[in-house]
Amino acid sequence: MKKTAVFLIGVTVLLSACSSAGESTQTAQTVEESTASQEESAEETESAKEEETDAAPTQEAAEEPTSEAPAESGEETVNGSVITDSGPTVLHVTTSFHYRSDSDETTYEPILTMDSVTMTIQDPGYETLNDSVNRYWDGVWDDMQSSYDELYQEAKSYHEEEYHSGYYTVSRDASIQRADDRIFSFLDQEEWYSGGAHGGSYQRGVNMDAATGQILTLKDVAKDYDQVYAAVTEELARIDAGEEDVGPLLFEDYKDTVSQMFYGGGDALEWTISREGVTVYFNEYVVASYAMGCIEVPLHFSEFQDLFQEKYLPDGGGLIRLCRWGYDDAADVTGDGVADALSVSAYVPEGESESECTVSVNDVEAVHTEYGSFDSAWVLYGENGRIWCYVQLFGDNDWPIIAVFELTGGTPVYVTDLSPMILREPGGSTENFVMSTRMEFLGSYSGWKDYRLGEDGLPEANTDFYTLYGYGTDNSVTVKTEIPATVSAQPDITDGTETTLAVGTVLHPVRTDGESWMVFRMDDGGYCRVQVEGEPFYGTINGINEFDCFEGLFYVG
Repeated sequence: MKKTAVFLIGVTVLLSACSSAGESTQTAQTVEESTASQEESAEETESAKEEETDAAPTQEAAEEPTSEAPAESGEETVNGSVITDSGPTVLHVTTSFHYRSDSDETTYEPILTMDSVTMTIQDPGYETLNDSVNRYWDGVWDDMQSSYDELYQEAKSYHEEEYHSGYYTVSRDASIQRADDRIFSFLDQEEWYSGGAHGGSYQRGVNMDAATGQILTLKDVAKDYDQVYAAVTEELARIDAGEEDVGPLLFEDYKDTVSQMFYGGGDALEWTISREGVTVYFNEYVVASYAMGCIEVPLHFSEFQDLFQEKYLPDGGGLIRLCRWGYDDAADVTGDGVADALSVSAYVPEGESESECTVSVNDVEAVHTEYGSFDSAWVLYGENGRIWCYVQLFGDNDWPIIAVFELTGGTPVYVTDLSPMILREPGGSTENFVMSTRMEFLGSYSGWKDYRLGEDGLPEANTDFYTLYGYGTDNSVTVKTEIPATVSAQPDITDGTETTLAVGTVLHPVRTDGESWMVFRMDDGGYCRVQVEGEPFYGTINGINEFDCFEGLFYVG
C-alpha cells in the first residue's frame, strides 16, 4: 500500500529556479507526450483568448499607475510614506508550489515526487494576464497529475529492484526573464529522473503580452523574421565549428532541424525575451547530443534591436543581467563594448564554516568571506557608467545576504553587505526593480519594495512601504479588544474614516512601513490602517500590548 502526500505550498520569496542537464531514454516518450498535451492546451487557450478579446483591458488601462510603481514623476505621499519617480513599470509576481509524493510504507523512502510552481501577478490592471498565467500553470499541473498513477507503478517497480539508485522525480519550475507593462516572459523548466544513469531536463519559453495575456510567437515580436533566423543559424554554425582539432559539435542535419523549427508551421521554437535581448533555446538532443546540454543562442538588443518590433524593446533604465555560477564570458563589465571573462563563485573550504565569495574580471579577483551559500548573482549597469555585482547568499534558516561588489573599470572591489534582502528575478531595470526583505512587525513577514540603483551601487527605495507576500491572503489576525483604525475602500489610505475595530474582526496583513503602521484587508473587502508604537513583541496600539490586541500574531524564532 502506498502513502501519498499532496500539498500546495506557499513561498515567501520571489520566483527562483534552478536548471540541470540530463535525459534518460526512458523519459523521452514522457517529454513528447507532455509537449503534445501542452500544444493541445495552447490551442484551447488561444481559442478562449479570442473569445475574451473584447473584454480584455486595453494597454492604457494596464498602464494605470499603481502605488508600488507610480508612472508619473515627482513625489506622492501614501500613508505618510514618500513615493518617488519609479521609472519603467515592473510587475510583481508571487509564487507557490503544488507538491505530491509517495513513499514506501515500511521504510518511508520516497518512491515518486512531483511538484510544480504556480504564479500570481499581484498588480491591479493585469487581471487578464494573471488569468492566462493561471491557465498555463493549472494545465501543467493537470497534465502531471494525469500521468501520476502510471508513473508511480513504474517508479514502484524500480524501487523494488535490488540495485536501484534514487527515486523518480518530476519538477516544473520557472525563471522570470522579463516582467513589465509590455511583456511577461518566463522559462518553464522541467527536470526529471526516472531511473538510469542520469535525469533529464526540458526548457519551454512562455511569452505573453502584458496587456492582453495573449501568447506571443517569435514572429509576433520580430520585425525581420528571416534575419532573426539568419542570426541564429550563424551563431549555431560558430558553435558547431568548436575549437581547433575538435571537429563538428552539432548533429549533421541540425540545419534542416532548425529550418523546420522556424518555417515548418506551428511554433516549435523555445524562446524568451528579456531587457537584454531575445534568447532561443535548443533542448537536449534537438541539434546536439546530451553532452552539449541545452544550447542557448542570445540575440542582444545592443546588436540586433533592428530585428525586433520597437513596441517590445525595453524602455528606460539600465540593464540587470543574471550572471551564471562560474565563468560567464557574455558580460561587458568594463564598459568598452567587449565581453569580459567574469567569474562569480562562493563555496565553503574544507574545515571552514564561511564561504569564500570570489568575483573576478579578466582574472583580477576580489574575495570576501561571508556566512552563507551561493544562490545567484546579478550584474547591474548604472546609468552613470559604474557597474556592480550583487551576489545572493543564504545562511542558516535561509537568512538572505547580498554581497555587493563594484566592477567598474574591470577591477572588482567588495563594497558592503545587504541583509536581510533578496534579489532573484527583477524583471525590471536599474530604475525600477523588486527586492524583498524579512521584517519583524506585528509578526514575522516577508515583503517587497520597488528600488532603483543609487550612484553608490546600493538600492534606493522607490516606495517607503513593503507589500507583503500573498497580498494579505496567507496570514490573518483577529481583533481581541476594540482598537482604533482608519478605514478606506483602497489600500492607499490617504483620506480614510476613523473608526473602532470590533472584537472578532478578522484582518489580513497587506502592507506596512515595518515601523509604525500596517494596512489590513478586511473580509468585507475594505481596508484599515492601524498605528503601532514600540518594538516587536512589545508594540502597543492605543497603549495596549499588541498580543492583547490581536489573536494570531506569529513571530519566527
